[in-house]
Amino acid sequence: MAASIDSVRRSPYDVAVSRSEIDYAVRWAILVMALTCVPYAVVWYLEPRNAVFPWILFNSDDQGVYYAWVRQAHDGHLLFRNLFTSDPQRGIYLHVYFLALGWLARVPWLGVAGACHVGRVVFGIVTLVLVYRLGAVFTSDVFTRQCIFWTTAMSAGVGWLFWSNHITQFEPVDVWQPEAFTFPSLYTNGLFCVSMALMLGIVLCLLLAEEHDPGWRWALGAGGCGLLLGNIHTYDLIHLAAAWGSYLVVPAVVERRLPLRALGHAVVAALVAAPAVLHMYWFFRTEPTFAARVETETLTPLLRLYLLGYGALIPLAICGAYLLFRRSFSGADGKPDLRRLLPPVWAVAGLAIAYVPVAFQRKLVMGEHIPLALLAGIAVAELCRLGTRMVGREWALRPIAGALIGMLAISNVRYLVRDVQLALSSGVTSTGMHPVYWDATVIHAYEWLGQHSPPDALLLTFASNGVMAPAYSGRTVYAGHWAETPYFQQRLRESRDFYRGDSATRRALLERHGITYVLESPIESSLESGDALPGTLPVAPLGRELFLRLVFRDGSTSLFQVDGRSL
Repeated sequence: MAASIDSVRRSPYDVAVSRSEIDYAVRWAILVMALTCVPYAVVWYLEPRNAVFPWILFNSDDQGVYYAWVRQAHDGHLLFRNLFTSDPQRGIYLHVYFLALGWLARVPWLGVAGACHVGRVVFGIVTLVLVYRLGAVFTSDVFTRQCIFWTTAMSAGVGWLFWSNHITQFEPVDVWQPEAFTFPSLYTNGLFCVSMALMLGIVLCLLLAEEHDPGWRWALGAGGCGLLLGNIHTYDLIHLAAAWGSYLVVPAVVERRLPLRALGHAVVAALVAAPAVLHMYWFFRTEPTFAARVETETLTPLLRLYLLGYGALIPLAICGAYLLFRRSFSGADGKPDLRRLLPPVWAVAGLAIAYVPVAFQRKLVMGEHIPLALLAGIAVAELCRLGTRMVGREWALRPIAGALIGMLAISNVRYLVRDVQLALSSGVTSTGMHPVYWDATVIHAYEWLGQHSPPDALLLTFASNGVMAPAYSGRTVYAGHWAETPYFQQRLRESRDFYRGDSATRRALLERHGITYVLESPIESSLESGDALPGTLPVAPLGRELFLRLVFRDGSTSLFQVDGRSL
């Protein structure tokens, strides 16, 4: 049974990955990423007239933030501002990934949304190819490597048994938390794709540093990946530090020695990555708007929701860990190969770190699926061989593998189907409050604002409308995001009271916060008419206010400029 994870020599690190294997990984990675594009293509194809599809189907809140950063880079900014708050800030946030996407967005006909999806697809392919390469570290058997690839690319848990179209955080995590899994991350978020690729790069470089002499070159490579990851998605370095640190403890416990070589490589990598981490810490300590965002609670759900969310992956991973563990103590020279213990140690430490008492603990789980799926892939390969022997048909090996991985992929398939059904039946994304198809007149108003207002313009909308305002205008919105807008609930109430209130209430808000433009779309108009609050009396339309001057109108959407002299 353990033969499939054997290598000719004691260390599987020495077993080369052939060109045909790389071609296999690239070819199928392209297919997987093409699959993730299908829901977007379907919803785009069915886009109604007089509507705009911003190519978002999941988590409009965060996608709106990413689009805002890309828009700033597109407009020529090297350093970014938080465009979801009017609070004072220095505008010195550097994010190299979104900066690069902003430059890419300048390509004709591509735009902000197109650049984001290009980044998602490209780094999704890179991630899956690196998954194959990591699997090759732990087995020389090509079929097992392929099972690791597919298990990582497609597997999830049993959340499909508890499925609902309107997600809540009280369901298994494979229903709603994409960063906890590979496929939903590839489908929903280019930021997750590039971050997973860098995480894999760090782990692979550190492993290869142990095998090559001089290993410091690979350690520098790990540090370079860490330097980028520290800037792009700093949370993931905490996850990797816990996983790799725990892994380095193993030789100290089992062999009663310090792994000085591996420890030295880790120190070199950490020193190279340190500037990005220190910069983010300094930025957190000195920029209140950024600190408020980091300290917004995103807490890890109950453990049982992870156990259900990973489902059959857990017993499969335990089986795979047993196979690796047994081989770790049966090397050809009689010495244990403790590097095979990395995946199980990573899986345990990666889940444990997600429960540390910090506000952003849920974000620390990204990367956990990789070691679990790697171990499960080893077990899947052995089950397939066992099934082949039972039926006595060699040709059944791959069909059995396809059936097993297909059963592990049910939640991910439902992910795609749910988003398309929700878009076409209810017209909303997974948040339940943001539209899939935006009123074209609203988008036109945002675009007009970006072309005809000064860079320091501040726009007031109802909050659900504000999430896309920075992306299409490059201007700041008073309230538009539950985490990026400090005191969001208070500002949500203030913006609602503005549209429902009398002239004095409106004047006070505009003057107090220096708001310079006000949007009136059908959503805001419904607040003015009292439709959104039964029993209230209609209030004066914005067009009758002497301190508001109409500057843009398209259909039922109007944009007003605040006349400061009339306040």
